[in-house]
Amino acid sequence: MTKSPPMNAPCLCHSHKIFEQCCAPFLEGQSLPSTPEALMRSRYSAFATANIAYIQATMCGEALKGFNEAHTRGFAQQNCWVKLEVLDTSFDTDTIGYVEFKAYYVRGSTLRCLHEHSKFMLKNNRWYYVSGTHTQDTDMKMVIARNTACPCGSQRKFKNCHAKN
Repeated sequence: MTKSPPMNAPCLCHSHKIFEQCCAPFLEGQSLPSTPEALMRSRYSAFATANIAYIQATMCGEALKGFNEAHTRGFAQQNCWVKLEVLDTSFDTDTIGYVEFKAYYVRGSTLRCLHEHSKFMLKNNRWYYVSGTHTQDTDMKMVIARNTACPCGSQRKFKNCHAKN
Protein backbone atom coordinates (compact mmCIF):
# COMPACT_ATOMS: atom_id res chain seq x y z
CA MET A 1 0.00 0.00 0.00
CA THR A 2 1.20 3.51 -0.83
CA LYS A 3 1.74 5.80 2.14
CA SER A 4 -1.34 7.74 3.26
CA PRO A 5 -1.08 11.52 3.60
CA PRO A 6 -0.62 13.12 7.03
CA MET A 7 -3.89 13.29 8.96
CA ASN A 8 -3.88 17.11 8.84
CA ALA A 9 -3.24 17.26 5.06
CA PRO A 10 -6.02 18.00 2.56
CA CYS A 11 -7.94 14.84 1.74
CA LEU A 12 -6.94 13.09 -1.46
CA CYS A 13 -10.55 13.18 -2.68
CA HIS A 14 -10.53 17.00 -3.01
CA SER A 15 -13.46 17.46 -0.62
CA HIS A 16 -11.86 20.58 0.94
CA LYS A 17 -11.69 18.69 4.25
CA ILE A 18 -8.59 17.37 5.97
CA PHE A 19 -7.82 13.67 5.53
CA GLU A 20 -8.50 12.89 9.20
CA GLN A 21 -12.05 14.29 8.93
CA CYS A 22 -12.85 12.86 5.52
CA CYS A 23 -11.62 9.55 4.07
CA ALA A 24 -9.15 8.36 6.73
CA PRO A 25 -11.80 6.97 9.14
CA PHE A 26 -13.29 4.91 6.29
CA LEU A 27 -9.95 3.62 4.99
CA GLU A 28 -8.90 2.66 8.52
CA GLY A 29 -12.18 0.86 9.26
CA GLN A 30 -13.23 3.28 12.02
CA SER A 31 -16.52 4.22 10.36
CA LEU A 32 -18.63 3.59 7.26
CA PRO A 33 -19.49 6.08 4.51
CA SER A 34 -23.09 7.24 4.92
CA THR A 35 -23.73 8.14 1.26
CA PRO A 36 -22.75 6.85 -2.19
CA GLU A 37 -20.68 10.01 -2.72
CA ALA A 38 -18.76 9.49 0.52
CA LEU A 39 -18.08 5.89 -0.49
CA MET A 40 -16.95 6.92 -3.96
CA ARG A 41 -14.62 9.57 -2.52
CA SER A 42 -13.13 7.05 -0.09
CA ARG A 43 -12.64 4.57 -2.93
CA TYR A 44 -10.77 7.27 -4.89
CA SER A 45 -8.54 7.82 -1.85
CA ALA A 46 -8.06 4.05 -1.64
CA PHE A 47 -6.89 3.98 -5.26
CA ALA A 48 -4.54 6.91 -4.54
CA THR A 49 -2.99 4.99 -1.64
CA ALA A 50 -3.27 1.55 -3.31
CA ASN A 51 -5.46 0.26 -0.47
CA ILE A 52 -6.74 -2.68 -2.50
CA ALA A 53 -8.30 -4.44 0.50
CA TYR A 54 -10.61 -1.44 1.02
CA ILE A 55 -11.49 -1.27 -2.66
CA GLN A 56 -12.47 -4.95 -2.64
CA ALA A 57 -14.34 -4.73 0.69
CA THR A 58 -16.55 -1.93 -0.66
CA MET A 59 -17.78 -3.90 -3.68
CA CYS A 60 -20.62 -6.37 -4.14
CA GLY A 61 -22.56 -8.05 -6.89
CA GLU A 62 -21.44 -7.55 -10.48
CA ALA A 63 -18.37 -5.48 -9.54
CA LEU A 64 -17.06 -8.00 -7.03
CA LYS A 65 -17.54 -10.93 -9.42
CA GLY A 66 -15.28 -9.22 -11.96
CA PHE A 67 -12.71 -8.01 -9.42
CA ASN A 68 -9.08 -8.85 -10.20
CA GLU A 69 -6.82 -7.96 -7.28
CA ALA A 70 -3.54 -8.04 -9.23
CA HIS A 71 -4.92 -5.88 -12.06
CA THR A 72 -6.44 -3.39 -9.60
CA ARG A 73 -3.21 -3.18 -7.60
CA GLY A 74 -1.21 -2.54 -10.77
CA PHE A 75 -3.65 0.12 -11.96
CA ALA A 76 -3.58 1.90 -8.59
CA GLN A 77 0.20 1.77 -8.20
CA GLN A 78 1.28 2.68 -11.73
CA ASN A 79 -0.74 5.91 -11.74
CA CYS A 80 -0.37 9.16 -9.82
CA TRP A 81 -3.88 10.17 -8.76
CA VAL A 82 -4.12 13.97 -8.92
CA LYS A 83 -7.73 15.14 -8.83
CA LEU A 84 -11.32 14.06 -8.32
CA GLU A 85 -14.36 15.96 -9.58
CA VAL A 86 -17.84 14.87 -8.51
CA LEU A 87 -20.20 15.91 -11.30
CA ASP A 88 -23.55 14.56 -10.08
CA THR A 89 -25.21 12.41 -7.44
CA SER A 90 -28.70 10.93 -7.60
CA PHE A 91 -30.91 8.21 -6.13
CA ASP A 92 -33.42 5.78 -7.66
CA THR A 93 -34.57 4.61 -4.23
CA ASP A 94 -33.32 4.83 -0.65
CA THR A 95 -31.05 1.88 -1.38
CA ILE A 96 -29.80 2.63 -4.93
CA GLY A 97 -27.62 5.66 -5.61
CA TYR A 98 -25.46 6.98 -8.43
CA VAL A 99 -22.39 9.17 -8.64
CA GLU A 100 -20.91 10.63 -11.81
CA PHE A 101 -17.28 11.65 -11.44
CA LYS A 102 -14.01 12.34 -13.21
CA ALA A 103 -10.81 10.98 -11.70
CA TYR A 104 -7.65 12.49 -13.13
CA TYR A 105 -4.39 10.59 -12.98
CA VAL A 106 -0.93 10.83 -14.49
CA ARG A 107 0.92 7.90 -15.99
CA GLY A 108 4.44 8.86 -17.02
CA SER A 109 3.95 12.41 -18.26
CA THR A 110 0.43 11.88 -19.62
CA LEU A 111 -2.69 13.17 -17.89
CA ARG A 112 -5.64 10.83 -18.23
CA CYS A 113 -9.25 11.09 -17.13
CA LEU A 114 -11.50 8.29 -15.95
CA HIS A 115 -15.09 9.54 -16.36
CA GLU A 116 -17.54 7.13 -14.78
CA HIS A 117 -21.21 6.81 -13.83
CA SER A 118 -21.13 4.55 -10.76
CA LYS A 119 -23.99 2.64 -9.18
CA PHE A 120 -24.10 1.99 -5.43
CA MET A 121 -26.37 -0.18 -3.30
CA LEU A 122 -27.21 0.02 0.40
CA LYS A 123 -27.10 -3.48 1.86
CA ASN A 124 -27.26 -4.22 5.61
CA ASN A 125 -26.86 -0.49 6.38
CA ARG A 126 -23.65 -0.28 4.34
CA TRP A 127 -23.07 1.26 0.89
CA TYR A 128 -21.34 -0.83 -1.79
CA TYR A 129 -20.08 -0.11 -5.29
CA VAL A 130 -21.93 -2.44 -7.70
CA SER A 131 -21.12 -1.22 -11.22
CA GLY A 132 -19.85 1.61 -13.35
CA THR A 133 -19.96 2.70 -16.97
CA HIS A 134 -17.23 4.80 -18.55
CA THR A 135 -17.83 7.63 -20.99
CA GLN A 136 -15.77 8.69 -24.00
CA ASP A 137 -13.54 10.89 -21.82
CA THR A 138 -11.88 7.77 -20.41
CA ASP A 139 -9.22 7.88 -23.11
CA MET A 140 -8.51 11.63 -22.85
CA LYS A 141 -4.76 12.10 -22.90
CA MET A 142 -2.67 15.24 -22.44
CA VAL A 143 1.08 15.42 -21.98
CA ILE A 144 2.14 17.37 -18.88
CA ALA A 145 5.50 19.13 -18.87
CA ARG A 146 7.31 19.28 -15.54
CA ASN A 147 7.12 23.09 -15.40
CA THR A 148 3.39 23.37 -16.13
CA ALA A 149 0.80 23.87 -13.40
CA CYS A 150 -0.13 20.64 -11.63
CA PRO A 151 -3.56 19.37 -12.72
CA CYS A 152 -4.57 18.91 -9.07
CA GLY A 153 -5.23 22.65 -8.82
CA SER A 154 -2.56 23.40 -6.20
CA GLN A 155 -1.09 26.27 -8.28
CA ARG A 156 2.35 24.63 -7.95
CA LYS A 157 4.44 23.34 -10.82
CA PHE A 158 3.84 19.69 -11.62
CA LYS A 159 7.49 18.84 -10.84
CA ASN A 160 7.08 20.26 -7.31
CA CYS A 161 3.72 18.66 -6.65
CA HIS A 162 2.42 15.31 -7.90
CA ALA A 163 5.50 14.51 -10.02
CA LYS A 164 7.35 14.08 -6.72
CA ASN A 165 5.10 11.15 -5.75
